[in-house]
Amino acid sequence: TKEDVPYWGRIKIIKDQVAEKKGLMIQEIMNFGSDAQLRLDAYAWSWAACSFLDTHPAFQKTFREHLKNIGDSSPEFSLDLVKAYGEQWFQVRQQWQVFVMNIEYGFDIARESIDVVEVRPLELAAEVIPVRADRGWQSTGLRVTAGMKLAITATGRFVIHREESENQPQGIPWESEAGGITLRYHRGQPLGKLLIALDEPQQLGETGLSNYGPVGAGGDIMIPSDGVLYFRVNDSPSELAANEGTLQVTVQQITD
Repeated sequence: TKEDVPYWGRIKIIKDQVAEKKGLMIQEIMNFGSDAQLRLDAYAWSWAACSFLDTHPAFQKTFREHLKNIGDSSPEFSLDLVKAYGEQWFQVRQQWQVFVMNIEYGFDIARESIDVVEVRPLELAAEVIPVRADRGWQSTGLRVTAGMKLAITATGRFVIHREESENQPQGIPWESEAGGITLRYHRGQPLGKLLIALDEPQQLGETGLSNYGPVGAGGDIMIPSDGVLYFRVNDSPSELAANEGTLQVTVQQITD
């Protein structure tokens, strides 16, 4: 529709700049000068930052409370917002990067939000982690170290897509297991395939969630660096609401 055109334009600007390795951290946007809005790209990035903070279920309240000071154009406005988030600012940085690196029309910020999980070391006993199909990256809370070898097994079935049908108002469900389905691909991997990533929740640079890999139904993997394990099923951030079901992912150290 005509109303959709501005959103497509802003998203395209961000996607193009991310592809050119010119993506911005959220603090860079907050440091824009008062004349930055005269530039179309700066306006697009500012729109994205406000949309992200105002829609994210964990960040919305603090952001809206801070908008009471919207008339303050000094650098203190941005500094005070960072202070208001406190330790949560690490989560803002992490999830902002996931947002801009995967941004598309209809990106479901709420379903892509990452819940905070208490972090603890992975012990020798097997851990069973539920991974929801209707959410983005999900922290296991399990800290692993470089050189650790893990056996991963994923079981269960879930709905990964609903095909439009005149006879079924809710659509025809596409069921998948952790290996995904090859009827459709997203970012080079089968739709529904289980993905794995490592991240440091209090990282100061690029999030590890930008560097993920397929694990599918499971296998043995070597951990390349210290971090916390994250899982998700492969799908577009704009189509998570159609999904239903949970995988059970078992993680166990291999000690021999």
